[in-house]
Amino acid sequence: MSDPVSDADLHAYVDSELSPQRAAAIEAAMERDPLLAARIRNFKADKRALAAAYGPLAHAPVPASLLAAALTGASGPARRSRFRRVTLALATAAALAAGIVLTLTWRAPHDPAVEQALAARHMAITPARELEGHEPASIQVVDQAMSLMLGIPTRVPDLQRAGFKLVSAEIYGQTRVDAVQLRFEDDARRLFTVFLRPSAGPDAFKVTERGPVRLCIWQNADLTAVMTGEMITS
Repeated sequence: MSDPVSDADLHAYVDSELSPQRAAAIEAAMERDPLLAARIRNFKADKRALAAAYGPLAHAPVPASLLAAALTGASGPARRSRFRRVTLALATAAALAAGIVLTLTWRAPHDPAVEQALAARHMAITPARELEGHEPASIQVVDQAMSLMLGIPTRVPDLQRAGFKLVSAEIYGQTRVDAVQLRFEDDARRLFTVFLRPSAGPDAFKVTERGPVRLCIWQNADLTAVMTGEMITS
């Protein structure tokens, strides 16, 4: 094949995301290059291992501490049920991402939310409002912004059990709230961000990397959350 084979090509091939022509070209290259074939076998093995290790978490019960932290403040049975699904799932996904984001890799999804989240993380886009995370009044403003954006009561997830504290938040959108970014740091001042916007598609949970940054994309019918952390080698 004339074009070089990138890691993105290999991950997309393993996930059956390539066009038939590109997939055929990679298969031809595998026949000529035993090292390339071995890399793809390793990627497939990694994918199976990740699915075996973390797939059951999707059906695991939510920890009681997160339930206690998230269930106050909603009103009405229907709204409370939906609030639980969104808030608990987001808090659990964020806590999970804070713990595994430094150890997992996956293919890069084609989703504009990823680019938006990275731009927000690197302060390449200007928020309409920036708030300090340690002030209760500021957190209340962020809660209100997220609730307005999603149409249901929503609160900033508590990641202290995962070792991260909220340090600041950015609200994007001039005439309406389009997105919210939450910035968390651990004791070593490592940055972990949660970028939230209305849902961009079907249910999904993916982990990928972009340079030195690892990303976890969690999505349901209500919202898209892109969580980013720094890569660290043990």
